[in-house]
Amino acid sequence: MTKKSILLGIFALSFVVFPLNAVFAKTVPSNLAPDVNDWKTYGTAEVKNHSVNLSGGSSGWAYTDINVEKMRGSYLVLASHAKKSDSRKTSVDASRSGNPYIYGYLMNSKKKIKNYVTGDTRTTDNVIYTIVPVGSEIKTLRMFLKQSSVKDVSNKGANVTFSNPVIYSAESEKEAKKLIAVYSQGTL
Repeated sequence: MTKKSILLGIFALSFVVFPLNAVFAKTVPSNLAPDVNDWKTYGTAEVKNHSVNLSGGSSGWAYTDINVEKMRGSYLVLASHAKKSDSRKTSVDASRSGNPYIYGYLMNSKKKIKNYVTGDTRTTDNVIYTIVPVGSEIKTLRMFLKQSSVKDVSNKGANVTFSNPVIYSAESEKEAKKLIAVYSQGTL
């Protein structure tokens, strides 16, 4: 290997690393969420292969609690890759119900709910997310991965898979939006 090829390799590698450094002033953020295999489940939610599967027609969800006391004054980014398969024949039903979404609440030290969190904003890359500010008295975030329902509309046949759910802390809303963009590209 020549000196020139080594320098060329280092130069090329810098372009792979540079985008993350350009987005984040400090270091690449770490995911605050535990591995999805450690999340609690309710009902028919099933965790396997580092994903959460929700079967339409049955009630179920997965959730986790995160201590966010040290993140007061920052923004939390809650996101997950989500895929929906739907065998229902009525397209109106398919668009209205059975959709993946993020839900949660921010609680104080006495476990009293202070703010509700909802997120079904989608990117074009099958990523759902929400951005939420952390108030001064907040201690815990409870994040749920759920499937929407509509009264008198069956979700039977609508299945949802969440993979790689994340929780990041950002110093500003602008930085939070950049995190979403990078996460959507699969580079976080």
